[in-house]
Amino acid sequence: APRSKHLVLWHGCTDDDRRNIESEGIVLDHCRVNTDFGRGFYVTTRQRQAEEWAFLRAQDRANLTKPKPSPPVVLRFVQHCRQSRNSSRKKAAILHDHDGPFHGWYDIVHGPVASNWKQRGLMANTDQMGFHTPTAVGLLTDLIRKRSKNSEGHAHFEVVYEPGAS
Repeated sequence: APRSKHLVLWHGCTDDDRRNIESEGIVLDHCRVNTDFGRGFYVTTRQRQAEEWAFLRAQDRANLTKPKPSPPVVLRFVQHCRQSRNSSRKKAAILHDHDGPFHGWYDIVHGPVASNWKQRGLMANTDQMGFHTPTAVGLLTDLIRKRSKNSEGHAHFEVVYEPGAS
């Protein structure tokens, strides 16, 4: 089977989060620390999962003492995948700079979603990819800044579900 030309990643958040992401880019200091792979910006390859994350995040935020809750939003990142016959280890090392706070820190981690840490359970039909260093989140932030919406055959970023949209 032919390989896909694009990697589509989904992120569920609130409308307030979306506005911050669009204005500041992805800021690792704004990401939660105690997550499956540690502090990072998490995405999934499954749109439905991102929608669930968005609604859960909006619910969590609504439970805070905020006067007007921020509605759920789903973001889509589409990255063009290039294949090269002459792949070099030097080019592949770009994402292995390990510019995180610890030696051996991974830029990007992909894996299942934990359902229960103590019992080491995994959620069925889920996946997640965590972007954990400035180098890694820079890849997504570049897509946000370019914002070439619906560019056929090109990498882009777009808001898929916005509050009040039908």
